[in-house]
Amino acid sequence: HRARKPKRQRLIRLIRARSNAAFRCEKEMVRIMAKRRVKFTFPQDLVTQPLIYNLGRNFEIVTNIRRADIRDNMGWMLLELEGDEDELARGIEWMVQTGVRVDPITGDLIEG
Repeated sequence: HRARKPKRQRLIRLIRARSNAAFRCEKEMVRIMAKRRVKFTFPQDLVTQPLIYNLGRNFEIVTNIRRADIRDNMGWMLLELEGDEDELARGIEWMVQTGVRVDPITGDLIEG
């Protein structure tokens, strides 16, 4: 015959286990968010395409357009991108494969 732990001790152990799991999950979410500043340069054939929309929708990246100049024959955009580091890398690679030139930038995006 096995000795059973009192209900109170089992309940405390269960609560602690669930709290620790929730804390680890929240900690992971905070840890993996990253931010990048980039300049996208679009050739004429891509100027009218909804690439920024697709970048945010397909890769779970938050896009913040800080400056832009879009014309009939070309365009450029300074953006802040925020999301999971792996998603940022995948999204930027997709932009490059699509034909957009991507350059990292430093400094104040509004000053340019």
